[in-house]
Amino acid sequence: MNWNVPNILIIVRFIFALIVISLLLIIPFFPYSENPNLYVEYANIKVNILNYVALFFFMIAAYTDYLDGHLARKNNQITTFGKIFDPLADKILVNSVLIIFTLFGRIPIIFTIIFVIRDLLVDGLRIALASSGEVLAANKWGKFKTLFQFFGLIILFLIFPSPGDMYYNWDINSLSLIVLFIGLIFSVLSGIKYYQMNWNKLFK
Repeated sequence: MNWNVPNILIIVRFIFALIVISLLLIIPFFPYSENPNLYVEYANIKVNILNYVALFFFMIAAYTDYLDGHLARKNNQITTFGKIFDPLADKILVNSVLIIFTLFGRIPIIFTIIFVIRDLLVDGLRIALASSGEVLAANKWGKFKTLFQFFGLIILFLIFPSPGDMYYNWDINSLSLIVLFIGLIFSVLSGIKYYQMNWNKLFK
């Protein structure tokens, strides 16, 4: 393996994704009723400080997604490892958080199903094109999808209490769902566009 900086950042993103997942999954074991000192209160919401730790790692991991691609292109360090595992690390990071918030009842399951199926279809297209030497270039709709998805999840990190605790603000939750819904629209549009632009290449 070529241990250049972009590839190392991809591995770091995998590690940070696991940290984020672990932190979110252990929050239910520290409810406010038993651990009030672990919570911060604002806007009539009580939020576990582990949320903020998870958010920190989530944002750093998301930044490495931009940084490794930028450095790989700038320094001509694009590798097969990067082509395969860069999008995989990104999908594990984001989709795992989507699934966890869905399991905790904060995101409608249909949102997550559409996001995940779209990603699987696009990744399948990317792999098919890569087998014939083609590269699936990002489009603007995909970038908008990532942006709205990212900010929708950040809102949930900031307001998410321990599951089962009645210290919640549904108005703010509704804001996060509106942002995620916009991301969902861009997700579907970008997926359709990817296939429209590359359909003929699949049957070469």
